[in-house]
Amino acid sequence: MHHLFWFLIFHALFGSLVAHAQAEEVESEDALFAYEPPLLRLGPALVMRWPMNLYGGGVVAHLYVPHLLYGRATVSVGPIFGPDEVRADVFADVSVGVLVSWRGMTRVSQVIGGGYNYMDLALHRVPSREMLIAEAGVATGSLLFNDTSLPGDEYFGQIGHQRVFYPYVGMRYQVHGDAQIPPMDGRPTARVQKIESIFAQLMVAPLGVPQEETVTWDYDEPIIRRSWGVRAGVELHRYTFPMEIEIGWAPTPVFVWAGLTLRWDAIRSGAVPMKARPPRR
Repeated sequence: MHHLFWFLIFHALFGSLVAHAQAEEVESEDALFAYEPPLLRLGPALVMRWPMNLYGGGVVAHLYVPHLLYGRATVSVGPIFGPDEVRADVFADVSVGVLVSWRGMTRVSQVIGGGYNYMDLALHRVPSREMLIAEAGVATGSLLFNDTSLPGDEYFGQIGHQRVFYPYVGMRYQVHGDAQIPPMDGRPTARVQKIESIFAQLMVAPLGVPQEETVTWDYDEPIIRRSWGVRAGVELHRYTFPMEIEIGWAPTPVFVWAGLTLRWDAIRSGAVPMKARPPRR
C-alpha cells in the first residue's frame, strides 16, 4: 500500500511531462462573461496523506468572502493499520486566512482535440482574480506509537494509535480565471476555468505526541523532536479535475509529510459576473 501511495504522488507530479500539448493562443479579452471566484466550492474527494491516512474518502470545502477572508477544510475517513487492528480514522486539515486581492489577466486552456498522449489546446487570455492570503490552521490525524517499556512483543507495546494535532501558519497565492468564451473558428461558446495556487507553511510543535523517551513511533522508529517543520504545495485546476499536491517535513516526529487530493467541485455557488475589459482596437 505504501508503494501505491508514492506511485500516485510521483505520477501526479511528473505525469504531465509525458504528454505534450499543441496549443494556439486566442486573444479573448472580449469574453462574453468573466466571473469572480465562487463564495463556496464543495465536493467529494480522494484524500491521501502520508503517513497518517494513506487513502480515504471525504469532502473538501473552500469558502471565499470577497476582499476579506478565505477558508479551506479537508475532512476524510480512511483505514489505519495496527498490529492487531484495522479501523477507520478521521484526517482533517482546516485553515482560515485574511486576503488582499486584485484584478489581473491570465491564460486559460481549453481542450479542443487530441489523442492518447497529447492534447490540442486553445489558450484564452481572460480576466482573473488574484489573491494573496495569510492563513493559519491545524491538521490532525492518528500516528502509531509504541512504548518499549510496557509489556508486549519485540516491536509493540501498549499505546497504539494516538491523535496528533499540527498547527501551522503560512502564505498562499491564488489565481482564479473563469470566463464564457464566444464562438471562434467554428467552435461553439464555451466556459473555461482555471484555479491555481501555491502555498508555503511553517508547522509548529504538535500536540498529542507522547513525551516519554521510551516511546517510538511506527512500531520501532525513534521519535526525533523538533520545534518546527515546513510544507509547501500547489493546487491545479485547468482542463482536468482539481488536484492538490503537498510535501514537507513534519516537526515531531520528524518524517516526510506528503499528500495528494483529487476532488470534484460538485457545488459552486455565489459566483458573480466580473465585467470583462473591452476588446483591443
